[in-house]
Amino acid sequence: MPTVFFDGDKRCIYEVPDAPFSFTIDGNGYRIYTPDGNRDNEFVTLDFQPDIWSDFQDWHKDNEWSTIAIGREGGAPRGGGEFGTNDYSILTSIGWKIVTANYPHVLEIFGNVLSDETNVSIFDASRINSTGVFANVRMADSLQVIQVGSGLTTVENTQLSDIHGQIERSVYIDTEHLVNGNGYQQSPYNNFSDAVDYAEANELKRLVVLADATVDRQLKNFIIVGVGVPVIDLNNQIMDNTILERCAITGSYDGDIQATECAVFNLEGMQGVFLTCSMAGTMTVAPNANLLISRVVPAQAAQPWTLNMNSGVSSVCSIHNSSGGLIVSNMDHINDILHFNGSQGEITFDSTNVNGNAICTGGAKVILNQNGTIVNISRIDSEIMNDSIP
Repeated sequence: MPTVFFDGDKRCIYEVPDAPFSFTIDGNGYRIYTPDGNRDNEFVTLDFQPDIWSDFQDWHKDNEWSTIAIGREGGAPRGGGEFGTNDYSILTSIGWKIVTANYPHVLEIFGNVLSDETNVSIFDASRINSTGVFANVRMADSLQVIQVGSGLTTVENTQLSDIHGQIERSVYIDTEHLVNGNGYQQSPYNNFSDAVDYAEANELKRLVVLADATVDRQLKNFIIVGVGVPVIDLNNQIMDNTILERCAITGSYDGDIQATECAVFNLEGMQGVFLTCSMAGTMTVAPNANLLISRVVPAQAAQPWTLNMNSGVSSVCSIHNSSGGLIVSNMDHINDILHFNGSQGEITFDSTNVNGNAICTGGAKVILNQNGTIVNISRIDSEIMNDSIP
């Protein structure tokens, strides 16, 4: 692993290769580091917090004459011994830069680190005369900065493409942001359309949503990740094979989705997979759907949620590891099937359930509130209660 050398006069943070290495001083007094021997096309990493930030703090104690090179924000205590994420900034506004070692290699720095100026690189490529030098910053969940050396050959461009192909970049959206940005974390788009246009143009699939938003176009094969559980209105869009994580989902949609750790309320057209989600209001199953809901709880402990099986059409729904209260309605097709497993709480079949088959297991109570032709309910391991029984 490389180390770093701080030069307060030139305001440079030099990447120092693993030993053995050597350096020269150019005509302007800048160091040029190279490893001894042929070590082309290496992949090396630095962790910004311990390898650069902490080392700079120690260096600056003995060199207080130098200007500060790095700013830091965040890290506030969250309770329970946990702390928030630290965000770092190289003070390029006063001339500080990171200078990579001058040989063909890839340097990847892990950490939330940017320039203190907008759209300014933290790397000084002017000190590099070797081709095939790549310097990346990988932030918490995306690659945010890439700077390359001069004169890339076809082979080196291929190497860069290969590296980029293994990195899951994100496009950031903050609808509360007053100024429309470029999709990076520090400058998010303030609308869904521009974000999706950029993602599609660059063959990116991961959208990070920072505030409530409405989907205004179809999103096939995307990943939507919420920060702070923003409300995402699916707005009757085609969402086939899209994954949603840590969002509040509402509205209606078409296609199979996967939702993980989401708050779901008043959602229509449900099909796909819902894992570890809370439910509130009425969930309407899509016609002819196959729906799996696993590890579900009501959003409010005393308020059951309703599963509307969609009157007049057949659907198959499996609910596993349910707790709390659930009301089932509109099972009225001969081919309707419901598999239910509840660890606690209760499942109530209201009077609109007049056909189909339901199989219930687990410790949850089954309550029948029916009239007319009833659903064929099989209870494997606990009691069935008719609501007329006190």
